[in-house]
Amino acid sequence: MTAYKIKKILIENFKSVERAILDFSEKTLIVLDGPNGFGKTTIFDAIELVVRGQISRVINTVDGRYGYNDLLFSRSSDKDTIIKIEFCNGNQSFTVVKRYDCSVPLKSSERRPNNWGLFETYLLENFEDSFLGKNPVEPEQIYSRLEIDDFNRYFSLFYYIQQEENTYFLKKPAKDRMNEISQLFDSYKEQLETEKLQRLKSELDKEKRKIGGDRGLLAQKKQMLGVLRSGLQDMDESKHIQVEYFQLIQGLSTLREWDKKDISVQKEARDRYLIDLQQLKDFVKNFDEFLKAQSNKVIQKNAENKKLLYDTIICVNFLDQYEELKEMNSKEKNLRSIKSKMTKENIRMNLNSFPLQDIETLIEKDVDFKAIQEKLQLLKEYKNNANDLSSILQELNTTRDTLLEHFEKLNHLSLENNESCPLCGHDWKSYEQLIQNVQSKREAFRKYYDVSSEKFENELNSLFADHLEPIRNWINEYLMDNKKSIDQTFFEQLTESYKRKQTIIGFIEWCRNNHIDINTFLNRDQKAVTNLEAKGEELADFLMSKKHLVKEGHTEFDENLSKLESLFQDLFESNEKRVRLMTLDQIERKIDYINYQYYHRSSKSIKQLANEVIQLQTRLQHVEIGIEKIKNIVKIYTHRIGQHWKKIMRDIEIPFYIYSGKILQDYQRGLGLFIQDSEGDGVKSIKFVSNFNSDHDAVNYLSSGQLSGLVIAFTLALNKVYGNNSMDVLLIDDPVQTMDEINMASFVELLRNEFKDKQILLSTHEEDVSRYIRYKFKKYNLDTMRFNVKERLYIDY
Repeated sequence: MTAYKIKKILIENFKSVERAILDFSEKTLIVLDGPNGFGKTTIFDAIELVVRGQISRVINTVDGRYGYNDLLFSRSSDKDTIIKIEFCNGNQSFTVVKRYDCSVPLKSSERRPNNWGLFETYLLENFEDSFLGKNPVEPEQIYSRLEIDDFNRYFSLFYYIQQEENTYFLKKPAKDRMNEISQLFDSYKEQLETEKLQRLKSELDKEKRKIGGDRGLLAQKKQMLGVLRSGLQDMDESKHIQVEYFQLIQGLSTLREWDKKDISVQKEARDRYLIDLQQLKDFVKNFDEFLKAQSNKVIQKNAENKKLLYDTIICVNFLDQYEELKEMNSKEKNLRSIKSKMTKENIRMNLNSFPLQDIETLIEKDVDFKAIQEKLQLLKEYKNNANDLSSILQELNTTRDTLLEHFEKLNHLSLENNESCPLCGHDWKSYEQLIQNVQSKREAFRKYYDVSSEKFENELNSLFADHLEPIRNWINEYLMDNKKSIDQTFFEQLTESYKRKQTIIGFIEWCRNNHIDINTFLNRDQKAVTNLEAKGEELADFLMSKKHLVKEGHTEFDENLSKLESLFQDLFESNEKRVRLMTLDQIERKIDYINYQYYHRSSKSIKQLANEVIQLQTRLQHVEIGIEKIKNIVKIYTHRIGQHWKKIMRDIEIPFYIYSGKILQDYQRGLGLFIQDSEGDGVKSIKFVSNFNSDHDAVNYLSSGQLSGLVIAFTLALNKVYGNNSMDVLLIDDPVQTMDEINMASFVELLRNEFKDKQILLSTHEEDVSRYIRYKFKKYNLDTMRFNVKERLYIDY
């Protein structure tokens, strides 16, 4: 059967082309020429889109969720994009159509450049037929008409040499080249099967380690089985009678593990349960000793708390009276403040701050407050009217009077040298003479008073004589009454201790509950406790004397006490009655229940574990057998695939060596290139070498132009061997751009001699190259066609 070639191409609204029809009928060589950017590659893109359903060089360079405003491949957004290609083999023809329907609304993310799903595929019998009203088809139907399986994969490998990726295949690692070319060697499915078997073997290896490894399931089960068996060796079955379940601890929201009906049968768990129950048994048995030790612990703590003992001694008898005492102390302070302010000197100096309101509040005697207020008002008026000299003399006399008053108090104490003047230091013959001269000097100063100052002085004396002196006398009498005044040092002690009132009350309550009488140590008088440390030591010794005698091993200093306290709290919520209700017989029955459950459940577990060990051993054997079988199958697959590849390599290596030699001509390492396959670490690879004595890959020493020629030679060799069955098309996008004249001439000679039966679609931007290639083909009487994209793609239809 004659292979298919391209007869016609229709392009509408694709990229920069509005509409164009290309007729390649009966043409062996079609040269697309013209300046760059006018559509040569567009024609190749159109062909690739039709036969592959995508354009490999177009990718989305951003996140797939990114949106676009327009479609990359549509010239106008309001028109359909249509590409038609008619394939013909001389007797038969069919047409493939790719169409994008512009009427379908799109999201911005659907306009990404590589969203080829927007195109519908149609299959027509004639180029002129309409696809409207027809149902789209799957790409497999196109490949079926071309009689090529998976043409999408083969197209770019040996039907199409792209301009910007003509060395892409070479630049891949050697083993990746082999993975791609293995699909051409009819071993792709077998290779996939081999990989699948390898993955299965890997899973079986994991399963083998999981079961049979040092810490695998089999080892774990055997260890558990050994523990259970060893745990039952020392147990007498006859002693483990059946015991019905009962709840030992009552009133708890969450049961302890050993008090639940369904308990663990592991030996470690049983041992823990029995230790806990033995501790509970000892606790109940020695509960009275525990209470004594607990009481001793509290006594020790209180006796060592010096601050608590001092506070208790100072203020226990005055806790209920504290607020009353506090009020009395405050009143005493206020009265002393009032008294200090009711002096002539203070009134002269601070007339506006006279404590009249405080007197009215605190003084408990009849006082004519209206008369005092009137006199104070007169004093203010006289003071305001007095001249500066009088005011100064008044203040001087006031100061002298105050100093003399203090001197008289000192004189009452019978101090020596009471004849010396406290004002100037002069030594008078007698105290009486001193006082007489002071008064004489005072009267001398008064002679210089003006009228207002004189009135002020008289009025102030009247205020004191008639009103203030009686008040001062009442205050003095109040302060001298021991029932109404408080020792200041005592009150300070009391105030400091009262801050810890609740702690003191708690301590007194504890003493009362434990029948400890400490009244003899407590302060009863409203006087400061002077020997506080000594009394505190006496009280501490008294408390220590109240300790209980406790059996050895149960004292408050024993390390086990804290554990017992936790047990008392956790199991009994520190309730003594709950402990008293529990008997030792009940605890023994709980121990018997746990031993019974352990023995009988362990026996069942031993049988179950023994069965599980047998099952795991059987499974391990099956896994190991499976691994060996897979190894043998993989070995056979690998051997057969290797033999098959060697045959295929022999088929390709001669054409490739000839083609590479013709295109590259003379170069530094020889004439042509060989294809060499190798196997390292179980992975096959392929590379290109100048001779079989060298292992260096050609990609490392050929120039860019030579690499371009190398990949063209390899593609032509593949096409020669595999591509001549059902499709005789060879697409080459600008192959000579990196070639020199010698390489180019050799390349053209190779095409016209070896591929004269193919339909060659070739592009170049150089007009003289286009002319040269067409000339060479015409010399062999081969039909050629020049298609200038600038002239032919941009004309009006």
